[in-house]
Amino acid sequence: MAQCGFTAAGTCWEKMEKTNVEAILTQHYGNRRIHIHEGDDLEQVIRHIIMCDLGDFCWSLDFGPHFIGQLFSHGFLPICSVVSYGCGEESSSDDDSGDGSSTIDDDAPSDVSGKISVERTNRKDPAEQSHQCPQPLYVLLPKLHRSRCVLQNLSDIRIDRGARKRSRHYHLTVDTAFSRVMHGCIEQHGESWLWPPMQKSFIALFDMQKANDQTKWTANVETLNAPCMAPSSCSAIHSVELWTADGRLVAGELGFTCGAMYTSLTGFYREGGTGMVQMLALAGLLLCSGFQSWDLGMNLDYKQSFGALDLNRADFVQMQRRLRCFNVSLLPAALLPEGIDAQELIKHIVRARANNEIGVVAGPNLAVASGSPNAIKERAKRSADIFELSSQRFPDVNDAVSREKKQL
Repeated sequence: MAQCGFTAAGTCWEKMEKTNVEAILTQHYGNRRIHIHEGDDLEQVIRHIIMCDLGDFCWSLDFGPHFIGQLFSHGFLPICSVVSYGCGEESSSDDDSGDGSSTIDDDAPSDVSGKISVERTNRKDPAEQSHQCPQPLYVLLPKLHRSRCVLQNLSDIRIDRGARKRSRHYHLTVDTAFSRVMHGCIEQHGESWLWPPMQKSFIALFDMQKANDQTKWTANVETLNAPCMAPSSCSAIHSVELWTADGRLVAGELGFTCGAMYTSLTGFYREGGTGMVQMLALAGLLLCSGFQSWDLGMNLDYKQSFGALDLNRADFVQMQRRLRCFNVSLLPAALLPEGIDAQELIKHIVRARANNEIGVVAGPNLAVASGSPNAIKERAKRSADIFELSSQRFPDVNDAVSREKKQL
């Protein structure tokens, strides 16, 4: 990867100044998409997008991890597209649907004259990709959907009975296998929008979070109701992993938290039914951690089957601004290698729905997972401590917590 970040080493784009490449892309995209840079006022950009009812995408050549974090914090889904010289695949359309490819004649310098095409193909074979796209130029496309699919109330998620039954064989962890989850997504879907600079930025952002030991990853009673955090510091990228008792990674996803909202980016599964188990267990984890809503991005049939509904862009932005002001943390037990039993997480959704008490966190039985008796006993003790701490985090539901204990 070249130092410039937006192209591969040895391409004609690497020889050009960034401003010259941006000039070519500005001519290509025209007024259809806003060109944004790291350091721009993203709140102003979003107001302009809503006021002018622009398409879903902006564009940028900045892939820095801080910029990616800022995009997360403002409700964008940053994806990566590849613009290729000499690809041989051309199409006459270029809309914001995210489908197809596009070409345009550009007055480019002599070394990149001719056509450029925005590739949206999903090549899994690197050799085929290299043959078809000899001169890749990677463009960041921050996406703010006109219509966003959101599960606004986590306890309303619809539970598949088969997945609930199968869940007893698995446990869920968070942030224990970030690179493996990313490669699992690429293995199933191809590089798609996870092109090399996007992978590099996600890994850098994740490593920065680990190095900074951000307080959002620990149970912090004092900051739960703190004033709204700065947008650049209220998001965190995560990997979610579903494991078998014998330690096989069978499903997972990449996503990010921003205040009291979690957003899914992409996922994978390796065994039938495990993708559904992973998502339901994640919903349980989010619920018992105090998250309020789950952003699922573009509407698809399976998301509707969960109970998610579409929000228009203005309503989504308003909700996202409200939720990002909360400091909510994933349960620390999920960050441990042994994780939390998937079945117990799903049971918590059932209990929360029955009691209509979203703020109640799961009790000590969350500790049940695969492992030796001593390990299970230790997890039970840690989960009991989390349970007691959680009743302090939500003092207005202490009575409900007491009832939850009696049920257990």
